[in-house]
Amino acid sequence: MSKMNNVQEGCAVNKVNLSRFLLFYYNNLSTPCPMVFFLTKSLIPYTLALYCYITTSSYMKITSEIKKGEKSTVDIIAEISYADFEPYYDRALDQLGKDVELKGFRKGQAPREILEKTLGDMRILDEMAHMAVADAYPLLLEEHKLDPLGRPMVNITKLAKGNPLGFTITTAVVPDINLPDYKSIARAEMAKPTDTEVTETEVADAILQIQKMRAQNDAITAGVDPKEAKDAEIKDLDDEYVKTLGDFTDVADFTHKLTENLKAEKENKAYEKTQLAIADALIEATQADVPDVLVDFELQKMMAQMEYDIAMTGMAFDEYLKAIEKTRDDMKKDWHESATKRALMNLIIEKIAHQEKLHPTDEQVENDAQKILEQYKDMKDIDPNNVRAYVASLLTNQNVFTFFAAQK
Repeated sequence: MSKMNNVQEGCAVNKVNLSRFLLFYYNNLSTPCPMVFFLTKSLIPYTLALYCYITTSSYMKITSEIKKGEKSTVDIIAEISYADFEPYYDRALDQLGKDVELKGFRKGQAPREILEKTLGDMRILDEMAHMAVADAYPLLLEEHKLDPLGRPMVNITKLAKGNPLGFTITTAVVPDINLPDYKSIARAEMAKPTDTEVTETEVADAILQIQKMRAQNDAITAGVDPKEAKDAEIKDLDDEYVKTLGDFTDVADFTHKLTENLKAEKENKAYEKTQLAIADALIEATQADVPDVLVDFELQKMMAQMEYDIAMTGMAFDEYLKAIEKTRDDMKKDWHESATKRALMNLIIEKIAHQEKLHPTDEQVENDAQKILEQYKDMKDIDPNNVRAYVASLLTNQNVFTFFAAQK
């Protein structure tokens, strides 16, 4: 279906809430990648035109049609009229001229006629096309109500002096998702019984473990060989002893607080288990054509996590791969199904957050982002926008699962 876009100069389009700037690339339902990795890498999988300002004359006319492809991709087949393409000539010439150095002229100061001869028609036309497509792309997204994923591919189909500009933009888009009854799914999982009671045996085992660790540390501090310290004598559990372990008045106080901590730990694990059960049930009940760009992005995250974990052991990642006789591509093949599920869950969370109005406010995102930026202020390569996206995704995940927890 063809459409004609009449875009007035200075028209702001597709203005979105900051917290929806990208689909969530931090999945706190599974082992997350090191946060700093995402704050310093340009791995944003979801690009939206927040603002678009056209600098052509009164109106830009674009004839366009959409053709849907596989895996949530679309081709935007478009043409900009010659009347609207021609004004880019001066802009393109000025832009290209800034870097031209010619004998007898200062850089960027060569006369127009000499510039035109030096650059040639094709180079100027290429720059005109680049500028025009950059201006037209967000307008086409708005016109056809598309939410793009990743970087688009542009193919210029018509480019000649005195002619309209023809081009095709291929991009992945956020797929349509038919959500299941997520409230009922959450309610069913939340209703399942969980065992969070702490037994006397569990308390006794925890106390014994603390006594052994304390005895070993005391022995090593006293100069005992670490290998022999594991057999260090355990001190009796009495009021004076527990006072050396922390802010405890006596054995009863210590035992009570330890029991409460064990119970809280069990409750947290039970809650996480329920979260994962809800996520698995939602994934199982949701059908969607997950774009490759999102799956690839999850694979990047998983690879980054693996590299980080191996580095923490003191082993080089390439050495690890050699030891297990696998390549990075082998690992990605093994993870593909898991990465697809993670990508789908991110899409589900995004849609539920939008539907239930669970996105954090711009103020909440900015406040938390500033705390992180302050914490990592000495790191030069941190991108503030990546920090905001990280915070937005994390807060949205928390909001959605808090919403699930309330479905009892």
